[in-house]
Amino acid sequence: MRNALHSMRFFEVWLLAGHDLPKDWGWQDVRSHEHPKEAYYRPFAKSRGVLEEPAEGRGVLAKEAASRYARIRSLCPEVAALEARLEA
Repeated sequence: MRNALHSMRFFEVWLLAGHDLPKDWGWQDVRSHEHPKEAYYRPFAKSRGVLEEPAEGRGVLAKEAASRYARIRSLCPEVAALEARLEA
């Protein structure tokens, strides 16, 4: 539960769930890292060439990730739980 709550605070984790990550990154490592934005999001955004864009490229990468929303729901069960709460 701690990992889910920890990840829930970080939009960047959800955003990364919608992308194919580097092969040497483990998904559970991303989710459980104390500082996923610094350790994973920023290097990913830099590798995609969007780190210098407004909001460090979150808008660009979020639009791409949104096209894979089912993947985000699958990898981040708290997203599906939040969706269910909003629909109730």
